[in-house]
Amino acid sequence: MNDQPSAVTERPVFPAFDPLSQEFKRNPYPVLERARRECPVFHHPALDIWVVTRYDDAVTVQTDWETFSQRAAALVPAPPELSARVSSSFFAHSLMASDPPAHTVSRKEVNRAFTRGRVAAMQPVVLEIVDALIDSFEGAGRCDIVNQFCHPLGVSVMLGLLGLPREDTTPFTQIAEDLMVLVSARADQELESDGADAGPTPRVDDADRLARWTRMADMRDYLTAEVARRIAEPLDDLTSALAGARDADGAPTLDPQLVVTHMIELITAGTDTTAQLIAHMIALFDENPRALHALRGEPNRWECAIEEGLRRRGTNLGVFRKTTREVELCGVTIPANALVWSLCGAAGHDVDHFDDPEEFDIARANAAEHLSFGRGRHFCLGAPLARLEARIALQRLYERLPRLRPVPGQRLVYKPVLKNFILERMDVHWT
Repeated sequence: MNDQPSAVTERPVFPAFDPLSQEFKRNPYPVLERARRECPVFHHPALDIWVVTRYDDAVTVQTDWETFSQRAAALVPAPPELSARVSSSFFAHSLMASDPPAHTVSRKEVNRAFTRGRVAAMQPVVLEIVDALIDSFEGAGRCDIVNQFCHPLGVSVMLGLLGLPREDTTPFTQIAEDLMVLVSARADQELESDGADAGPTPRVDDADRLARWTRMADMRDYLTAEVARRIAEPLDDLTSALAGARDADGAPTLDPQLVVTHMIELITAGTDTTAQLIAHMIALFDENPRALHALRGEPNRWECAIEEGLRRRGTNLGVFRKTTREVELCGVTIPANALVWSLCGAAGHDVDHFDDPEEFDIARANAAEHLSFGRGRHFCLGAPLARLEARIALQRLYERLPRLRPVPGQRLVYKPVLKNFILERMDVHWT
């Protein structure tokens, strides 16, 4: 295949862009750098999306919600045999797929969990979970850091906030993966529609789709029962706060099924973003041992190091939006009702915004200007907690296992998720 970009036309294309390939997921940055330089806004016919790669344009897409609507995401439709138990349309009312005013109402209630004081109070809880996980594998000399540490950590912290039992995190880790695999991007629906239809979809065969939707239906049944219990007997947890939220007239702010949707969103966000950040930063430190050595001597630099990790190898490739009108970006006209993919991963390596972007520089002055948590009204609510978890987890890992590093020679494999970089596993050792 000819991977040279076409000449700039009404619909410029860039055939080298293949976001589901393992080669791209392992190292997307050479391809993204070429795209920024040669074809910064292009149409990808196979997925029918418009891809935006430059920092300033990516910020525009993420902040101008009246032109670039958030309502561009849906789910791969549920199999007919499960339609009575769970509807694909539940995701249309999620935080990830709604605009103001509905988004504003939900965000206000969910935001109560992530105030500065509440996040700071989580520090001893996170440290306790981190130490317990390290205790479970320390004597073995090696482990799969993704599945034995990263995912259990993120899920355990989020389950604690929601007031759910965290003895077995496996079902919640699985449902987070299921949601990310089932998410598609919706380009051909009206903005008012709640239907889940075509658009760029992950490669999900019928058997896999049935298994994932069955787990989704089971999880929604379980969480629906938990919400009903909180309505009857509120506790001091986020589930009770969401279920008990009231407007000025005393009426419930959120429907119980919407509370369930938000709970699944939070579990998903709390699993993948933090987990994959920790794993990828372990790989970055292995490639940049001087950075790790500097942090051991100056632990006050960890916060900047986390921001640089998010910029250098953020786990969110990009966010989808849908145009509400015809719009021009970088000299390219994008039609109305088109699906636009604002690539956070490409923006974080834009040489016009970040000097020497391929360098992993834990002292970078503007590292926090990355877009890994989004920008504007849809900035990630859990960002403060994700930063706290990643800092505590990495700092404690290297304190207790100072020789920790990835096992050499392993071939990293990523899950078939369109918009995120999610490792299947990563083996590490420390002997």
